Amino acid sequence: MWSHSSSSQASSVSRPRVVGDAVIIGKATVLARRVARSGCWEVEKHHPVALSRLLTMAYGKRISSGSDMVKLLEKAFTTLPRNLREADQLISALPEPLVEAEDRVEAANRLLKDGVSPYHLEEALRGEQLGLRPAPAWAERLTLCDKGVVLGKGTVIVGLTDLPYGGTGLDLEGKEERVVTLLSVARQGWAGMEALDKLEAVSRALEKGDISVATIALAQLGQPPLDEEQLAKKLDWAARRMNSGISPRDLLKSQRIFPTDYPRWVKDKESGKTQAHDPADGQFESGEGNSGKNGKVKIALVTVYDSHIGTHSALYIEKDGRARLYDPAGGYKADVRGSNGVQYDENADIEAYKRFHESQGSKVKVDVSYVNSDDADKLIEGLDTGDEASPGGCALSVSDKLSTLHEFSEIGTHALPGSLRDRFRDIKNGNAK
Repeated sequence: MWSHSSSSQASSVSRPRVVGDAVIIGKATVLARRVARSGCWEVEKHHPVALSRLLTMAYGKRISSGSDMVKLLEKAFTTLPRNLREADQLISALPEPLVEAEDRVEAANRLLKDGVSPYHLEEALRGEQLGLRPAPAWAERLTLCDKGVVLGKGTVIVGLTDLPYGGTGLDLEGKEERVVTLLSVARQGWAGMEALDKLEAVSRALEKGDISVATIALAQLGQPPLDEEQLAKKLDWAARRMNSGISPRDLLKSQRIFPTDYPRWVKDKESGKTQAHDPADGQFESGEGNSGKNGKVKIALVTVYDSHIGTHSALYIEKDGRARLYDPAGGYKADVRGSNGVQYDENADIEAYKRFHESQGSKVKVDVSYVNSDDADKLIEGLDTGDEASPGGCALSVSDKLSTLHEFSEIGTHALPGSLRDRFRDIKNGNAK
C-alpha cells in the first residue's frame, strides 16, 4: 500500500489528496475510497451531484456536477484501485478549500452517508445547523422551516440562501416583487412594501443564527392566517404561474388587487437587476421633481456591501433642484470630489454611483426617508462647510451628519456601515428603542 511521501504531506493538509486508500478533503472528509471485495479492489464514491454539492460548500462557489473539477476527481477515483500515486498526482493541482468551510463540509458528508439526497442536502444542512424543522404539510401562518418561509400547503414565499461567509439568510435579493405579490395573493389585498423590511429583519436574525428572534420578526410582519383551503390552492397556483413566466403585476391584476403604492420596478440595463423605485418620486435623477413630497425633502442613506458585510456609507440629498452626494473617503469620482467629501449635481447621480460599486462586485442598498425643509437646510450647510472624512471613517461621518436632523437625532454614533443602516431603518420604520 502506497502512502504520501513527506514532501507531499508538506504541500497541503486540506486540498483533495490521497491518504491511505481514500481521497479526502479537509482533515478527514472522505470523497472516495477503495475497498477489497472478493479479492478485487472496488471504489466507493459519491455520486457526481453529491460530489459537486460538497465541493461547492468547500470552495464557496457553485461547482456543477459536469465541471472540470468534478471530472478530474472522477478520473482520479477510477485510478484508485490500480495506482494510488497516480490518483494523487491527478488531483495535486486542485486548490485549497476554504478553511472556515471544513466543519460544514464534514457535516454535509455525514448527512449524505445517512441517506440524505444531494438535491436536498442544503436544506437538511441548514435545518440541522439552525435547528429548523422540515416544512409542515399545512401552515396556517407564515412558518420558518428548512425551506425558508412557507405558507399554506408548503408554498415557499421566500427561500433560504447560503451566504459567502458561511451564514444563512432569506433569498430576497432580486425576488422582492415575487415575494410581496405572494403575500398579497394570500391576504387578497396589497401586502405593502414594508413587508419586505420586516422580512429583511428575519434574514438578519437568521444570519446571526438566532431562530427565536427570526421567528418573532416573522410574526411581526402581521400576515393574516390562511384559514381557507381554497385560498391556499390559489397561493400555490400564483407561485406556479410566476414560475411559468407571468409577471407579478399581471398576476395581481388577475386577482383584482390594485394597490395605489405599487412600486415602479425598473430593470437596470447594466447590472440586469430589477429594483423598486418610489412611484411618487421616481428615481434619484436630478431635476425630475423628486426632491420631496408633502413639503418634505428626500434624503437617502446609501450602504455598500461586500460579501454581505457593510463596507461603506454615503448620504444623498436633493433640494431646490440641486443634488448632493456626501461620499466621505469614497472612491467614486474621487478626482472631482470636493475637500468636504461632497459631489454636486451631475456628479451626484445616485444611479451611476450604484453602478460604479456594482461593477466592482459590491451590492448597494438605498434607504429613503423624508425630513422637513429647515432640517434639510441645516444638513446642507453642514455638508457644504464640512471636511473630508479620514479613511475608514465613512459611517462615523455620515451618522454625525444624520444626527443634525430632528427625525434622526437619536441615531447615535456608528463606526460600521451595516450597523448605521440597521439603526437608520429602525428609526425610519418606527422601531427605534
